[in-house]
Amino acid sequence: MFLTKAYRGVAYAMCVGRKDSDHDIIPNMLAERVIDWGVKTFGKPGTDGKLITEFDPFQKFPELLEKSGKEEPSRALLLTARGYYFKKESYPEIARDLIPDHLETRRQTFEGIPHLGIFEIADELANNGVKSDIGDLYDLDTIEKANDGTYDLVMISMMDIAKEWVMEVVLPKLERLVDGGQVVLGGYGAEGLEDIIHEKFPNVVVIKGFASGEVKQYLDDHEQGTEKNTYERGIPQNVHNLNDPYYKTDIRPYREHPNLKMSKFQPLYLGTGCTEECAWCKTGVVSPSFKPLKVVEKEISQLTMGLDKWMFFLDQNLFAYPTNYVIDVFQMINGMGHRWIGEGTIGRVVNNQKLMETLAIGCWGLLAGTEDLYNSKPGASIKDMFTANIGPISSYLRQLKIPMSYSIVFGLDNQDKSIFKKTTDRVNELGINALFHIATPRAGTIWESQLKEEDRLRGNYFQRNQKFDVTFEPKNMSQSELLGGFALVHDQVFDQKQVDKRLNQNLYTGVTHGLLGIMLYLAGQKMQHGSRIDAGLKYFLATALMERDGKDTKEVLNVMYSKELSEARSF
Repeated sequence: MFLTKAYRGVAYAMCVGRKDSDHDIIPNMLAERVIDWGVKTFGKPGTDGKLITEFDPFQKFPELLEKSGKEEPSRALLLTARGYYFKKESYPEIARDLIPDHLETRRQTFEGIPHLGIFEIADELANNGVKSDIGDLYDLDTIEKANDGTYDLVMISMMDIAKEWVMEVVLPKLERLVDGGQVVLGGYGAEGLEDIIHEKFPNVVVIKGFASGEVKQYLDDHEQGTEKNTYERGIPQNVHNLNDPYYKTDIRPYREHPNLKMSKFQPLYLGTGCTEECAWCKTGVVSPSFKPLKVVEKEISQLTMGLDKWMFFLDQNLFAYPTNYVIDVFQMINGMGHRWIGEGTIGRVVNNQKLMETLAIGCWGLLAGTEDLYNSKPGASIKDMFTANIGPISSYLRQLKIPMSYSIVFGLDNQDKSIFKKTTDRVNELGINALFHIATPRAGTIWESQLKEEDRLRGNYFQRNQKFDVTFEPKNMSQSELLGGFALVHDQVFDQKQVDKRLNQNLYTGVTHGLLGIMLYLAGQKMQHGSRIDAGLKYFLATALMERDGKDTKEVLNVMYSKELSEARSF
């Protein structure tokens, strides 16, 4: 009994976080707590902004240079430009004079943790005789090196960043880079801005969307002097990708990178695209495309696995691919004895007993996007069916000992203020583990187009759902009501009694349970995306305290924005 209570106490501490004043910090600190706990990802503490140069793929794999036909490798600098951009005027007036100046323009720090796409691009470059250093776009020393002739090519990855961030932060950096050699921008952050970019910087190359896979074409064109100013990767529609050279790469040097080898989470993905067509998501506009099983098997063999490590699937929907293919993948993984975490629309396959029993063997955390437990979800009929039957389905998944977490989004057009209480009651009733987000009008989605037509976009908006800002005008509530309701849901769902209830309901053999699934998933998100520190988080927490305890708004905001708490609010 003592061990059970002690274990539950530790789980609660990791999943709910530390106390400040009289309020429990919301559990989005899980990723930070896992790092503190000793789970290392791509980097070491104190490497903020520093170049990653300690790995030379051409020493490890001399055949790379031979294959490229070069005597010496060319040099490339890969810069991460992941970031979030804030302006004081985007916050309620009462909060503006309390937001520290250094947070007004806030970038996502590098911390030696580039996202996986950077490593994949480095691989493509290596397979074409180019050696890469990886660094932070915001490190001035790195920018100076890019101008001294050291590098033949500078590539800036702008995965998932806001377009305003590109316009007001990234483009001014280009003025310091374009004189140093060829500059390439790649990622969704540049999509739709190529004309504006080329008007000011006609020699900058833009790779729209998913840059991995299009780099070789650019390099071939550049060598022949026929490069275009815009490239766009066409996702192969042949579901087996048998003729796609991108999946025929024999050597994946990034798997040998020391920072990746030591990671507790070994990243892998099967393919791209989704079967759902959710109005607020861009993934569904891409038809599912996946790697051949032999390619997956070879990539898994290159992972650095062990008893203390997990495979982390980066696929946004593991179940978008043919069922027999998914079964074959998990049977292969089970035969290797590996554990994994990932996400997918499980409602699509929950009736397939063979698949469910197969994936249950090695699954240590599975996230399902439910979005809304009550209202219809445009373009997502499978999710509607799932949420309509989430009670019996969650019980069934619990019987299979599959550690589930459910993603829920607030601010959609068919939600009103009642959604917060209804969601809180339902989550607590079912005892399920939930991750909450504020909806974000992602670029290129049906919902974003609708918001533009209705003039409801407000300020900067990003590619991913978030937890700290409202970047549009909700249809059936105010922005403040959305922020406050979102914070109060956290306050009530992660009440200690409710967490204890979920621990009791989700406690499986050993330490395999749903809360561990959340912990592992968020740690994986840190590996992929890095950490986030934001002033908006403090604002909505202050709103929650104000509405819950009737405290004076100014007093609460002064507490929330105090210097002593600035680091405590990081997540």
